[in-house]
Amino acid sequence: MVARRTQADRRAGTKEKLERSAVAALVEVGAEGATTTEICRRAGVSQGALFQHYPSKQSLLVAAVSRAYAELRAEFRASLAEGPQDTRSILALTWRAYVDPRAVASLELYHRCRTDRALHAELGPMLEAHAADLLGEAALLLGPHASPDAPVVLVLTFAALQGAAPGALIEGREPPALGAALDWLSTRLTTGGAP
Repeated sequence: MVARRTQADRRAGTKEKLERSAVAALVEVGAEGATTTEICRRAGVSQGALFQHYPSKQSLLVAAVSRAYAELRAEFRASLAEGPQDTRSILALTWRAYVDPRAVASLELYHRCRTDRALHAELGPMLEAHAADLLGEAALLLGPHASPDAPVVLVLTFAALQGAAPGALIEGREPPALGAALDWLSTRLTTGGAP
């Protein structure tokens, strides 16, 4: 006998479909093409259903990006558990997360905040919390081997990787000096070599 789905299960399932459809739309057709009509078509729900779960399109997009970031972090942790954990390897995994189409699509959405104040009001705080979490996790990974300059180098590292990721995704190749840059950053993040 199959258990009946509760109202809460159906609600959670609809929200998940909408959020996954929003991420897919952002990746495949960009922020401009990720309309509520397109997202609902992909999710197989009506726009009325969308607005029963989210008060605005911006709220849905923020929830979708938050879901994508949670998935990226889980994938990063799984990859970290499978391979070497020296600083250089961790930086390579971090690059892989930044160049992921979901991360680049969220960056495109973030750029829309320049002119979309409603989006900025909702997306900005979520992104700030995410960045603080990343810095905290990175500091834990470096542990006692962190250089005195590590907090500043981490901020610059994340900014550089985030800035390079869209071009790499568009061009379909890594920046020519990526390996050398990751080597250089690795030595600046740790004292006396990689942990």
